[in-house]
Amino acid sequence: MNDEERLTALKKEIERRKEMKNKAEGRLENLKLQKAEIEQRLEALHIRPDELNQHIDTLQREINSLFQEIEDGLPKL
Repeated sequence: MNDEERLTALKKEIERRKEMKNKAEGRLENLKLQKAEIEQRLEALHIRPDELNQHIDTLQREINSLFQEIEDGLPKL
């Protein structure tokens, strides 16, 4: 590969990496917007982000309890 070919290959690689960087920046911006939207939804539900896992666990326990109530209320076969 001569110098001109090497230079052309390097220019193409630089351009490819610029495109990758631009895509990554666009994706980052999109994720930031999604995060803000999720935080707004949580705030509307009066749930702090740091308490989300605890809240999910509580809801799961409630669901399990309701299933158990339903199962207990079914006649035995």
